Amino acid sequence: MTKKILITLTIILSIAVTFNSNFQEVTVLSEEYKPFQYWGKDNEPTGFGIELVTLLFNEAGITVKNNSIDIWPWSKAYKITLEKENTALFMTVRNNKRENLFKWVGPLAPREMWLYKLKQRTDIQLQNLDDAKNYLIAGYKDSADTNYMQELGFNVKVVSGQDRLTRMLVEKEIDLISSLELSMVARLKDQGLSYDLVEKATLLDGRFNYYLAINKKTDDNIVNKLHTALDKIKKNGAYKEIEDKYLR
Repeated sequence: MTKKILITLTIILSIAVTFNSNFQEVTVLSEEYKPFQYWGKDNEPTGFGIELVTLLFNEAGITVKNNSIDIWPWSKAYKITLEKENTALFMTVRNNKRENLFKWVGPLAPREMWLYKLKQRTDIQLQNLDDAKNYLIAGYKDSADTNYMQELGFNVKVVSGQDRLTRMLVEKEIDLISSLELSMVARLKDQGLSYDLVEKATLLDGRFNYYLAINKKTDDNIVNKLHTALDKIKKNGAYKEIEDKYLR
């Protein structure tokens, strides 16, 4: 009888171990950043990044924890991803400073950051990027472009969110802000303003792309599955379908 019980327990434990090794769940985080990810009309996360990453995890057969991508302020989401195993963050700029801090899947999207000014501000003239050191620029905390501007020695006023950056520019509290063209269009539209109100002063940074950053303690098997899934999505046309919906 005892032998039968031991055999039964061994089988149950074997099944449990197999199930646990096959079950893969990841906490997925992002920030509100139009048109990549933002709150939709139904108060649910939507956008290019949300659709792409959701499809990516489904294709890889990996569960997103709570079946929901959490949107947090960038600084908080970045800190959690650095510290917590099985956590991923997008859209994250993969640059030299961050290279060894995460495991990476991507690229998810191209990134070309511009310095913008109000079109009416004819007093602001930039012949090259170095001229930006003569002006007050706003950037949001822990973003790659803010870090880059600080490294270049720019006079950067750091704030908590991108919408505030736009208001500060429009209200002439600062001289310049950095932004993707697509994001600038979306943020101005949200505030009932036209993109014609601003213009590109100079290119800030076009060296990098956006990636999914994954905590370094996360199993390589998860990372590899996501890589394979992304390759498949790009080859079968699903990526382009989402891209055309939001970014064209």
